[in-house]
Amino acid sequence: MLTCTPDTLRAPPAPEALTLQRVDAFSGPDALGELAATAADLRDGLGVLARIGTAPAGGGFFTIDPEGDARIASLGISDPGDEAALGPVLAAELARLAFRAGATRVVLATGAAPEAYGAAGFSAAG
Repeated sequence: MLTCTPDTLRAPPAPEALTLQRVDAFSGPDALGELAATAADLRDGLGVLARIGTAPAGGGFFTIDPEGDARIASLGISDPGDEAALGPVLAAELARLAFRAGATRVVLATGAAPEAYGAAGFSAAG
């Protein structure tokens, strides 16, 4: 498990032509479907869709619990070879949105390339 706080959050370099789209419970069925989320999933959080050019590249969403912890509940990259570059960018954007929404800490569980998420300010929970 990795964690990030407002003090450790960093913006890692983004791939060229990357665009990020914020998604909430009212974004409509196309955006929710592309994110593979439901309006209920985003009732207590937000999501982000990533595109490189016009091609979907990944996405994720978080929820915030009553204690102020945001949990990145889903983080997916379309091309697994892009995870080390795109995963930290998505995690950082989700964390930024979570902190703006009042979270005090963001938690991310990832099995792939956890060291890459250090570029976004995440570190092993201890």
